[in-house]
Amino acid sequence: MEGLDDQVVKVTLTDKIPTLLLGAYKAAAKASMQYPEEVIRDRNLPNAKALIDTFAVKFFSHGYPMDAAFPKEVGIDVSGLDYGPSRWPTR
Repeated sequence: MEGLDDQVVKVTLTDKIPTLLLGAYKAAAKASMQYPEEVIRDRNLPNAKALIDTFAVKFFSHGYPMDAAFPKEVGIDVSGLDYGPSRWPTR
């Protein structure tokens, strides 16, 4: 809304959208970026920004299913991890 020049549009939007809801959304969006940043930060990955965006923006739900091929697709080395076929389904 800060980028809007039309005062009528601003007033209309502020009447329809609760400002507390906007604040809660902003806090949730910031938190969703913080978690993957903490995990990825110390790993010196060349695609760190893209990974953070993938986990925080593309997969906005913790319920999003990922299979064993997914980490390799986004450039995460999981060669040392072995969870077995019963834990990680393949495509």
